[in-house]
Amino acid sequence: MKFVKDSKTLWEDKISTGKIVQIRYHKSEKSFWILTTEALYSFSPSTNSFQKQLSGKDFTAFDFFNQKIIIGTANGYTEFDLESKKQIGETHTKLPHTELTTVETIGEKVWFGNDWREGLVWK
Repeated sequence: MKFVKDSKTLWEDKISTGKIVQIRYHKSEKSFWILTTEALYSFSPSTNSFQKQLSGKDFTAFDFFNQKIIIGTANGYTEFDLESKKQIGETHTKLPHTELTTVETIGEKVWFGNDWREGLVWK
């Protein structure tokens, strides 16, 4: 993985756990968040700091919601607190379909998608 600015590589490293599935930028933290199938990482361009924040299994997608990151998995979803940098509780599995493939925040709701092509909403 590389961080490039003005055609110059400013940082480069390898991710050792899982395949990258999604990258998002968090404006207020001024950091990139990288989700692999097995971990959640953060990268700060201002300090070139790259840190594993959470280990897991079968991660599929994520989005920011208030001061949390909602992580979809092959078996439900997990919440991660941005302030404490810790997982909140256990993975939520009491859903009509637990195999989540998409997580999107729209307004004040988090929407989950799956291969069943049915949308699920969580408040």
